[in-house]
Amino acid sequence: MAVLEKSSEVKRQASPRRGVNGSRHLVHLFLLPALVVYVWFQVYPIFSAFLNSFYAWDGLKRGAFIGLDNFVRLFTESPFKEMFFRGFGHNVIFFAGTIVAKLAVAFLLALMINSRIRGKEFFKTVFFLPKLLSVIVVGFLFSLILNPTYGALNTFLKHVGLEEWARPWLGFRTRPSTRSSSSTVGTASGLPC
Repeated sequence: MAVLEKSSEVKRQASPRRGVNGSRHLVHLFLLPALVVYVWFQVYPIFSAFLNSFYAWDGLKRGAFIGLDNFVRLFTESPFKEMFFRGFGHNVIFFAGTIVAKLAVAFLLALMINSRIRGKEFFKTVFFLPKLLSVIVVGFLFSLILNPTYGALNTFLKHVGLEEWARPWLGFRTRPSTRSSSSTVGTASGLPC
């Protein structure tokens, strides 16, 4: 009789496959709030924008269905064609430069932190601090630093006699993606650049 009681006790305990009382799938409910937020703020806007691209659009409401006419205009008419390819080129430069630079900087920092140098703990703190700051705060700080009128970078350049290097850094038309890419690499890798 004691053996029978023990075997039923063992069956009632949670197994890694079944969960407690067979409620293995109850765990998936914990993912539901994050999934709802992700779908609402990421998937739905992308899908909605894609659907709206097949309609006439006045900026406030969707008009009649026009099929691929918006895409034909985008790739054939001026100024849309030039603006699209310029913007696409900036994005390619931004993402390619960011990925390569993030990997290279992160690898070099990892090598430096794992080597035998003095003040290793200090460098670990300095490199990880930007990860603790919000991306919004970092963006705001960069807008202050790179401001063409009162920004710290232009002010510094004027004080050291390099006035000709001072410019509107974020509004400069030749290479805007390299500047935004460098700030993204800085926050992602831990460098305060």
